[in-house]
Amino acid sequence: VVAADRGVATLRVESPGRAELTLCKRAGTDTARVGEEIDFTIYMINSGDRPLTGIVLADALPERLTFVPGSAASNLPAEFGTETGDDGSVVLTWRLTAPLPAGGEGFVRFRTLVR
Repeated sequence: VVAADRGVATLRVESPGRAELTLCKRAGTDTARVGEEIDFTIYMINSGDRPLTGIVLADALPERLTFVPGSAASNLPAEFGTETGDDGSVVLTWRLTAPLPAGGEGFVRFRTLVR
């Protein structure tokens, strides 16, 4: 299930046994000019009835955005990294190092610069 609305995109992944992960990405602003910064937050909710393990969040930045080093954060234990995508984009990844319990939620956030 995917939904999008002014600065917010939501993705929900479901599988048998009520494993359900909902992701919602929110931009700090709807508009930005060259040289301005934009904050992004990705919220995650385990609305299923069992813990989820092995969660890796990945977000590829479009060419017009540059990641601001040191701005990545998470309220859950996670390993953060960057890599180069097949198309040359910068891909930000958070590997959760602990299960997300049933009913659990968390977020990651980062800042970009518009170029």
